[in-house]
Amino acid sequence: MNMMQSIAIPVLRNATPASFREWARDLRNAWRVKRNPGRIVLVNEIIPAYSRLKGRIFWVGCRRYTRNYGVLLERGGGNAGAWI
Repeated sequence: MNMMQSIAIPVLRNATPASFREWARDLRNAWRVKRNPGRIVLVNEIIPAYSRLKGRIFWVGCRRYTRNYGVLLERGGGNAGAWI
């Protein structure tokens, strides 16, 4: 980190509202999780396979990257049960 970054980052951090920083952190985390190899297998292979079996699952998803899981389950005939 150069001197300009070491000065600018704390200044920007203090000038940015906490709610915006939290939103940006959540967005960055969701971007990272969606690119995780295990998550890619879950979304592209496991959830669709479970859906084709007409499976029923009680799914609790509260993060940005889980929003479409209920749709993925129900698309092939599965049941997302109580989507919270």
